Amino acid sequence: MERGPRLGKGIFLVASRGLVDPNFLKSVVLLVAYDEEGAMGVVVNRPTKLPLGEALPDVKALQGRQDVVYIGGPVAVGQVTLLLRAASPPEDTLHVFQDVYFSGSLKTLMQYLNQEDPAFTLHAYAGYAGWGAGQLQGEVDRGDWHLVEADANTLFSSEPERIWRDLIRTTSGHWVKGDDHGPTQRLGMVRLSAIPGR
Repeated sequence: MERGPRLGKGIFLVASRGLVDPNFLKSVVLLVAYDEEGAMGVVVNRPTKLPLGEALPDVKALQGRQDVVYIGGPVAVGQVTLLLRAASPPEDTLHVFQDVYFSGSLKTLMQYLNQEDPAFTLHAYAGYAGWGAGQLQGEVDRGDWHLVEADANTLFSSEPERIWRDLIRTTSGHWVKGDDHGPTQRLGMVRLSAIPGR
């Protein structure tokens, strides 16, 4: 019998209809790291109306831009993490899947602001989601999450509020189990308080 997707970086966790935890209700989480020590991801379908330039007022290059901050998860909401889509690996990033990279580096953000390539895309997240060893596997086994191979077009959708609805329609009735596999790197974050002048 053909197996479904396995737990690992580059997987969307799609909250089941029965998952009522308000932190993850109707959420879609992109896993950016997964190994025997635990898992880390960002909720990708909860944009706010807060411009990134207001969240990081000392980064003058952000002023007047349309980028908004997404709620990335319940952990460390005072830290900013980034998901980027780029033709070649930006500095200080972790490859997640295809042409998508993860970073918590202010240097990476500044590199993005200096890019002239229209294909270079970025989303910024306040906080992230984290699980201890075996915790996420238990939630998957319990049926809290559907696993879906991530794709960049969905991740960077111009209508993020549709992501959960569209994915839950394609996954309803199709349950999969997750497996432990693959090492990950320890990831650094940029604290909002680390921005000069804050």
